[in-house]
Amino acid sequence: MQSLPIDEALPRLTAALAERDAVVLVAPPGAGKSTRVPLMLAQQAWAKDRKILVLEPRRLAARAAADRMAKTLGESVGELVGYRVRFGSKVSRKTRVEVVTEGIFTNMILDDPSLEGIAAVLFDEFHERSLDADLGLALARDAQQGLRPDLKLLVMSATLDGARVARLLGDAPVITSEGRAFPVETRYVPRDPGKYVETHIADVVERALRAETGSVLVFLPGAAEIRRTETLLRERALGPAVDLVPLFGALEAEAQDRAIAPAPLGHRKVVLATSIAETSLTIESVRIVIDSGLARVPRYEPDIGFTRLETVRVSRAAADQRRGRAGRTEPGICYRLWDEAQTGSLEAFARPEILAADLSGLVLDLAEWGVTDPDSLAFLDPPPRAALTEARTLLRELGAIDADNRITDEGRALRALPLPPRLARMVIDAARRGAGRLAADVALVLTERGLGGSDTDLGHRLDQLRRDRSRRAEEVRRMARRWAESVPETPATSDEPSPGAILALAYPDRVAKNRGDGRFLLANGRGAIIDPTSPLAREPFLAVAEVAGSATRGRI
Repeated sequence: MQSLPIDEALPRLTAALAERDAVVLVAPPGAGKSTRVPLMLAQQAWAKDRKILVLEPRRLAARAAADRMAKTLGESVGELVGYRVRFGSKVSRKTRVEVVTEGIFTNMILDDPSLEGIAAVLFDEFHERSLDADLGLALARDAQQGLRPDLKLLVMSATLDGARVARLLGDAPVITSEGRAFPVETRYVPRDPGKYVETHIADVVERALRAETGSVLVFLPGAAEIRRTETLLRERALGPAVDLVPLFGALEAEAQDRAIAPAPLGHRKVVLATSIAETSLTIESVRIVIDSGLARVPRYEPDIGFTRLETVRVSRAAADQRRGRAGRTEPGICYRLWDEAQTGSLEAFARPEILAADLSGLVLDLAEWGVTDPDSLAFLDPPPRAALTEARTLLRELGAIDADNRITDEGRALRALPLPPRLARMVIDAARRGAGRLAADVALVLTERGLGGSDTDLGHRLDQLRRDRSRRAEEVRRMARRWAESVPETPATSDEPSPGAILALAYPDRVAKNRGDGRFLLANGRGAIIDPTSPLAREPFLAVAEVAGSATRGRI
């Protein structure tokens, strides 16, 4: 078995977990923690043939981690090591290490607070601080202290302030593993003012391919930038031995797997990726990273009730994560597309999602847990009071919680659908109008990014989804059918409502009136714009699900 940097820390980690119920592990990218640690824990006496749960922030990371561990054992995924994600699972009665996404774990623990048959829960890449990870840790700690004193909790990260998490977990020991698998040289190549990001990246990719050996991993903020960069690079005729492959969340699982697979013999890969490639992935043969220094993150605007996507500078921790991708399998090089002096001005860590998110789903989950005040749970950063107040107001309007913030029967019906509360309410109300299946399709198009294309017109995206014969689309349609069938439906007495009418059930405050020239006024008092050449710009009213851009000038 290949030696990895994490190996030297395993005896200390084993000893700490034998004595304590919670431990923090800090190890740099490429150390091997996602592969080695779960398998080691499954062998401990305290595990007693129970499962080790491993939480990953994304589906791709979950599948990749399970695949690497299974290969280490010389087995197929679904035997000793399996995974469970939203659109699929590979587990069996033999499975002892199960890799799941953070959202799957939230549902698991809410359905079974005692986590029967689980020996330990590992929170991998916790530094990403997703809302589901923070909630999952708070619930797991509460279950451990009240129901399962024998449950082990392990928080793992490459760039985490371990001392803070250790205090949250009752002064848990912090185990540190030093050293990256291979050294990485950093080169700064700032972009000239006025030069497009994609053009600069294409130039640096060409330079790197000429000057260095190995494959290339490029970090861009989103799928649109990836597609534009891909077009530029294809125009430059890099040669038949250079394979261009995109990697982002909306891709089919098979396309994602191809992106992280080794390049064919005699070929080099240029992987154009979003932040999805920062964590728990080893992309074979990559020894060059090109980092735009940008990421696209959701930001909730409480005063307008919208979650918008914002392009931001990455944190120093994220930049280090990206840099570490170059040293996974051999010495590497990282090109950073900014001035070296700017690195010091980057935020140390990304802003936790709990401080910038719509908290209606979290509040509903807490109500299901029996908690009306989040201060009673172990949150690393407490949910902001203003966001909690707004979430409670919305949930009362939806009938999901009562005046004392306790969950209602209607709230439990909303929770039974794995959707944000507004969209769950939409599906239930539409079913009462005989349009449950249409509403389920709308909900999936809105929650599965990239599904049905990127057209602003929801009706066009639904049409494309229905024509799509890909495996992902087939899985999504099956899920929509299950959702619709799980909700009591009243037979339709009239024509099926339009997608816009269905959307208005979820967002009555976002019905927008046309003011001319592509300008719209939303029912909540805010303005938004749309491309004046779009056919939608001529509609007298629109139902709006998403806006991009600034809070003061949102783009539909």
